[in-house]
Amino acid sequence: MWFPVVGAGIGLSIAGVYAVALEAAPPLLAATVAVIVGVVITGALHEDGLADTLDAFGGSHDRQRILEILNDSRIGVFGTIGLILSVVVRVAALAGLGGWEGVVALTAAHALSRGAAVLLLAITPPARTTGLGATLRPSAGRGWVVYMVGVVIAGALLLGWVLPAAAVGVAAVWGVRRWTVGKIGGATGDVAGTVEQFVEILVLVGVAMVVSTIAGGVVWWIQ
Repeated sequence: MWFPVVGAGIGLSIAGVYAVALEAAPPLLAATVAVIVGVVITGALHEDGLADTLDAFGGSHDRQRILEILNDSRIGVFGTIGLILSVVVRVAALAGLGGWEGVVALTAAHALSRGAAVLLLAITPPARTTGLGATLRPSAGRGWVVYMVGVVIAGALLLGWVLPAAAVGVAAVWGVRRWTVGKIGGATGDVAGTVEQFVEILVLVGVAMVVSTIAGGVVWWIQ
């Protein structure tokens, strides 16, 4: 239940760093520093899940081999490319936002993405009997409720834009669910981390696109 709340706190912390950095550095450098701080705060937990999932799903079509790669701490080509793209896109999206827009985008993105990860675990059987996915599944049974907590938090910031943002999150969960069930028959903790990354990126990009269409780049809820 608290995953989206924790995510919002993380997003707000990163946004604070970004707002301060904007006062002393160009937007691109400030965005880079903010994304790095986010990785440090979370211990690269979700980035690790993204890299492992891309390596496993891209490296084999055999279920047992995919599960073996998911357990392998080494990183391969697919994981490396995925991490680079994840960081680059987040930095690029954030660099186009001002301080207030950064608060909105980061807080909403981190809240929704954590809720989406729980939602995935709630509606997808675990791929194996051990691991984070199997451990968290019983407590993720009310995944829709948890996700709605994230939607409410995001809605307080995004207002009318929360509906497309929430729809994007659900679509990402649905897409990844089909992908992982087809590959390994269920979800793992790494796959949940992948959903978190996808939704975080999509929300940041979406907010950046919306802000770019508003004259002066002012946050819509303080106009």
